[in-house]
Amino acid sequence: VPPDADLTGANSELSVTGYKVEVSQTESFSSVLSSVDLTPSQFTTGFSGLAIGTMHYFRVAASNNAGLGTFSVPKLERSVGVPGVPLTPTAFASGGLEVTAAWTEPSDDGIGNLLPYPITSYT
Repeated sequence: VPPDADLTGANSELSVTGYKVEVSQTESFSSVLSSVDLTPSQFTTGFSGLAIGTMHYFRVAASNNAGLGTFSVPKLERSVGVPGVPLTPTAFASGGLEVTAAWTEPSDDGIGNLLPYPITSYT
């Protein structure tokens, strides 16, 4: 580097200036459902309006003053909605200072699979 060369700002031009995140139902991203541009300090984002229980591919690419970089390997994830209301709740004294609560699983768990709810006992 010549002694009179001015490199002021050279590194700032190479810094990440943002991210682009895309979501698709196909791994090839032939049809992008949604995309969002983020600032360099944002490392998370959400997508609303996705079909509940459907598998979606997500990918992200960084950008700088030279342009958009290569997208990451797509990550496959299922969109999840909130579960339905648990059915037929009951509670009854089970002796001493304990109360037992019981219910049946809701008909909709938000993703199509019903799993047992965790039960926490308080005495």
